[in-house]
Amino acid sequence: MRYVVALLTIMLCTADARGQQPRAAVVPQSITVGDVFHAAVRIDLPDGMRLAAPDSLELVDDVESAGRREVTMDTAGGSRSATLLYPLAAWRPGSYELPPMSLRLIDGQRDTTLRVQLPPFEVTSVLPADTSGIEAKPAKDVIGANRLWWPILLALLIAALIATALYIWWKRRRAAEEPVVFTPAVPPLEIAIAQLAALRRGGLAERGEFREFYGRLTETLRHYAAATETRWSVDLTTSELATRLRADIGVQDALEVTRILGAADMVKFARAGATKDDANADLDAARAWVERMAERQTGDEPEQRMAA
Repeated sequence: MRYVVALLTIMLCTADARGQQPRAAVVPQSITVGDVFHAAVRIDLPDGMRLAAPDSLELVDDVESAGRREVTMDTAGGSRSATLLYPLAAWRPGSYELPPMSLRLIDGQRDTTLRVQLPPFEVTSVLPADTSGIEAKPAKDVIGANRLWWPILLALLIAALIATALYIWWKRRRAAEEPVVFTPAVPPLEIAIAQLAALRRGGLAERGEFREFYGRLTETLRHYAAATETRWSVDLTTSELATRLRADIGVQDALEVTRILGAADMVKFARAGATKDDANADLDAARAWVERMAERQTGDEPEQRMAA
């Protein structure tokens, strides 16, 4: 994500002597299969002129939309500039070039159409490079071949026996002193539903606290995924988690949660704009994904599971 922020900053701060000529970029420069990246377009707008842009780009095979278009207006320095961000994801390594997109500039007297060509980009595989030609070197004797080992091994064995005896004695004493209390574990689905409901009641989206909102939404989704499947660890990056989700549950179900996590990353780290409607829509999508994952595991309807 830090690469996205850096490259967008460079693009936005570059002056262009051609006036209304749009500038385009694809960020970050390093893209792997399944990563959420962005096609970005920036254009300067004279006073009184309105911009009309498509909601989505015309795509090629193996490239899909990964979220809603975002528009940011910048009035720094006394001029108006519009920046368009289109989240995308590619599912096969290779070189890509998207078809040109059209922008309309509208004022009271004229309607001008501009054609914008996005630069080509490379998508690399997430698989490691071939290492079949690498040969391991033989092990070296770092301690010495003439060391007498049996006294060391005997001392280690005695220490292990003493430690085991002390541990057994401690466990028996503790079992005799403390009663065993069994606390039933709360199912991950109930925890996730309760946390999403609390997030909605908290009113963060209504108050415009979108970084806090998306931080809690991401934490709920990450911990639910890790609780239901150990391969979906919370230590994974968004790209690594997306790769495993596609392998385990298929592209369609993986794309929805990847889109939510990608939108959350843009708000938390790139300070992208968000609205109350966007936040509530992502919250509804997150709950639907959680319930759909629970249904895949048990085969029950969500209402039947919650009632049980």
